[in-house]
Amino acid sequence: MKKRGRPRRSAYEKLRVVTWVKLVQQVSCAPLADLDRFYAPANPQGKRQRQCLWHKYQKGLVSPKDDGPTGQASVISVVEQDYPGTAAWYRHLFWSVLERKALTWPEIQQVYLQLKGQWRYRLIDERHAREEFWRSREGIRELGAELIASPTLEAGTVILCLIAEARLRLNRSDYLSGREAFACWLEQSPFRQKFAYSQGELLHLFADVLGRDVLRRLGDYRM
Repeated sequence: MKKRGRPRRSAYEKLRVVTWVKLVQQVSCAPLADLDRFYAPANPQGKRQRQCLWHKYQKGLVSPKDDGPTGQASVISVVEQDYPGTAAWYRHLFWSVLERKALTWPEIQQVYLQLKGQWRYRLIDERHAREEFWRSREGIRELGAELIASPTLEAGTVILCLIAEARLRLNRSDYLSGREAFACWLEQSPFRQKFAYSQGELLHLFADVLGRDVLRRLGDYRM
């Protein structure tokens, strides 16, 4: 018998919302009560109604709706007008890639095409970007050290895609190297630098990406 109700929200969706709230608080220096009051949705009479949504966001209980087809700006877009850069965190490719259990080659290519900066040009042979053999020769072994040292969501996104590539190629060695690189990247990631998550917390949060074998290798993580 199927259970009714809303589908269960993933731990990664909760993490996205919680870190977005932390980022907004960091750049605004505003307490949750002020954010809830200022960004509360308006009722039909145009008055703002406090719903304590920001306290729910902070706990990851609910997610703010993003811009819809009606053209009405979401709270994410409204906050972005006041604090540029906050929407980019919430809408980053990292989150959608993280939620996928298995990426296909066309999906990986689309992710790479949306990347900005050096990683796109390191991963795609621009002469054949829209052809069958679009992939450059650089993989996790060539790019791993640079990706680990890059404390950005872009680097984390690339590592996730390289892990997916290794699975598609049935390359056990690269699959292991990619997951170990992701664990190392977490040490330098924005989750540590911006939001002060401990490495133990991050290993727990991303356990399904890393796998039991990698977690055992790390030693300091208890299954």
